[in-house]
Amino acid sequence: MDLAVMDTDVSDEMRDTGGFFLLHQPILNRKQTLVAYGLSFRDESQGLNGDDKKSVTAAVVKDSTEKGMRNVVGSSLAFLCVDAEVLMNDAIFTLARQRIVLEIPQTLNLTVKLMERIEMLFEAGYRFAVADVVAYSYRTDLLMPFVNVVKIDVFDLPEVKIAALGKYFKSKKKILLADKVAVVDKFELCKKHGFHFFQGYYFAQPEVIKGKQVSQLSLRVMYILTLIANGDNNFEIVRAIDQDVVLKEMLLHLFNTPLCGFTRRIESLDHLLLVLGHRQLKRLLHIVLYANRLGAACSALMTLAATRGRLCELLAEAIQPRCYIKPYVAFTVGALSFADVVLNLDVANIVDQIGESSEVCGALNARAGVYGDLLTLVELYEMPELFDADKINRLLDQFQLSKREFFHMQKQAFSWGSSISEYMSIQLADQ
Repeated sequence: MDLAVMDTDVSDEMRDTGGFFLLHQPILNRKQTLVAYGLSFRDESQGLNGDDKKSVTAAVVKDSTEKGMRNVVGSSLAFLCVDAEVLMNDAIFTLARQRIVLEIPQTLNLTVKLMERIEMLFEAGYRFAVADVVAYSYRTDLLMPFVNVVKIDVFDLPEVKIAALGKYFKSKKKILLADKVAVVDKFELCKKHGFHFFQGYYFAQPEVIKGKQVSQLSLRVMYILTLIANGDNNFEIVRAIDQDVVLKEMLLHLFNTPLCGFTRRIESLDHLLLVLGHRQLKRLLHIVLYANRLGAACSALMTLAATRGRLCELLAEAIQPRCYIKPYVAFTVGALSFADVVLNLDVANIVDQIGESSEVCGALNARAGVYGDLLTLVELYEMPELFDADKINRLLDQFQLSKREFFHMQKQAFSWGSSISEYMSIQLADQ
């Protein structure tokens, strides 16, 4: 299945109604490489199934452009949760069919007219997934001729049912996507039974495994961050980076991409530190911490960490006149929020070792303080099962931000995080 999607600007209608929430969740393949995102658009009146009378998704799709969707998911594929209004609206033809999978929820009433529309879209080259599958049903079988992907909710399913459903839908030549994979054991179980893709934050959970090996690259990054925290001079920092050729090339490569905005090429680490200083070096070290030096594709955690860091930074910049907050500290909080997963260490130990402030430690450990509130706001948009419109609205009100403003910041952060990953993937492939 060819994997790659959307950009959207907000219509006048959406501005008038106060905006919407964009939920954005990674989808990984069997090698745990990021290949797609699950997208859904909601307003505060909607439940998780998006079954309110007014279709927020339809309003967004109506004003979507190819360029805008790329800002949301980069070069990845988008699984877009749709309803009848979206499917019946001709605005759907503005979405590039090679970049999306239209996801049909179990709550969608499959009328004769709607089935005819699904068949027409399928024949026009649009791809479909049937979502929330937990058992065999006449409804699911009705969709089989038009469905490319079967999305099975494995959260509460025992292995015997997962195995049976996997076998049944594989016999029909369907791609299997395990949804709500919360722990690594569930990922391994679904992988054993032939699932192709996996959605859920199992890969972002710390594995408390005694003796779990941490990559040498991550350990080297931690060592350099410790040198910076201890106030070591540039000579010692450059020497430490020089001892790892891959790390050195990664840093020089990233600093010479358009993401850093330099007009002159930086040829050496001495030049880099002279021009940038330690703060900008730390910024990219926090991202490189998640790099996978052994594969051609970078870690999905890198994309998430980069996106979180950038979004926290953008939020801090927006509220800075009204609240004493440092954008570079906000970036650190977002970027280090998965460090315990990579290093298999308690967050408190990590931030203490690299000399971060008590504010950073409190935000990461207990979501305390204003930085903790920023991180909480970002996290609430990432996990559909934890979606809480009231809590989101309280935090947005606290920061005096509208949903529309937050959505535009999300797009910028998604674009930045995806670009980091794409540049790093190119660099790692060359190693």
